[in-house]
Amino acid sequence: MDSLLPHYPEISVKLDQDRREGRSFDALELFIRHFLREGSAFATIGFEHLHKSGILTNLHLHDILSQNRPMSEDLDLLDEAVDEIDERDIKGPNNPLSFVGEPIQSSCNV
Repeated sequence: MDSLLPHYPEISVKLDQDRREGRSFDALELFIRHFLREGSAFATIGFEHLHKSGILTNLHLHDILSQNRPMSEDLDLLDEAVDEIDERDIKGPNNPLSFVGEPIQSSCNV
């Protein structure tokens, strides 16, 4: 945590740049833009302690305090991202679900 979070401003700028250039990565953006802005994840440790320790930057603290999305929306986005990844894994890169509706073929000779 103390290695990643101080770099939040640079990561945030890089995500903005990648999005403008059409190279966004939804799962990473979900982690950075939503979960790292979830105040409850840091409230137990204490915002002031994390800020004074240099773990939370001014920008990150501002983004956390201005987050107005409920965690349930973030969980829905995560669920959609996982479903999309699972669907791609099942279909393959460019192939439709070729095994759906086809009879099961066995390579065993009985």
